[in-house]
Amino acid sequence: MTELEQPQFTIAQVAKAAGIQANTLRSWFQRGHFTLGDSDKRADFGDAHLLSLRTALQVGTAVELYRSGAHPARSEKLALAFTLLGDADQATGETIRGAGELFPGNGVYTALIAYPGIDDAKVVRFDDKVPALSEAFWSNAGRQSSAQIVWLNRVDRKIRIALLGTA
Repeated sequence: MTELEQPQFTIAQVAKAAGIQANTLRSWFQRGHFTLGDSDKRADFGDAHLLSLRTALQVGTAVELYRSGAHPARSEKLALAFTLLGDADQATGETIRGAGELFPGNGVYTALIAYPGIDDAKVVRFDDKVPALSEAFWSNAGRQSSAQIVWLNRVDRKIRIALLGTA
């Protein structure tokens, strides 16, 4: 089991790391806006659920989307583009970014871009050679409109420091 999939954090710890109240996150789980991941440990009566780092990163990403106006259920769905999907080189099939991981390299940034009315998000790589604005418009959008953009490097760092004590 990888570091991302090890169930080790309570809902209260994840909520605090993401910057929301634990009761808010619990209610999102209870209302079905969020679901436990495959590697999370479902609690027996009286015990706490244990969440994985992957789920914590998903919650952290979703909270950023929620803060910019997305409904919690949509936020979770959009966050899956980062936590459950990776990126591969189309020519070689080689993995460039694993699910729940940032694009590698110094001076490289990872962002999630979502458009209103589209239930899909795109994880993009930025560096000093890739203009951010050109990456913000992808063919699935079909039109120019405002987008929600989450800087995943910041979310990853915030969650890892809060939960693991290290980035």
